[in-house]
Amino acid sequence: LPVEAISLVVYVGDEKVGAIETLRDIAIPEVSEIRFYDAHDARRRWGVDLKYGAIEVVPASSATSQLDQPAGVARQ
Repeated sequence: LPVEAISLVVYVGDEKVGAIETLRDIAIPEVSEIRFYDAHDARRRWGVDLKYGAIEVVPASSATSQLDQPAGVARQ
């Protein structure tokens, strides 16, 4: 079965990395933020049927690059 059918799915940015167990493999210093999406919001964000929802890990490097943007620049 695909991971979406049996577990929360973990994304690092927009890249699917696997089931919830993959969180163990991500070093804490590399993480700036962790976000939970319920099934409805996850489907809207990633466009696939995520029965149990998803967790998005925002890498520390992404947060730093967003903070470096000039004022008035839209963030994604």
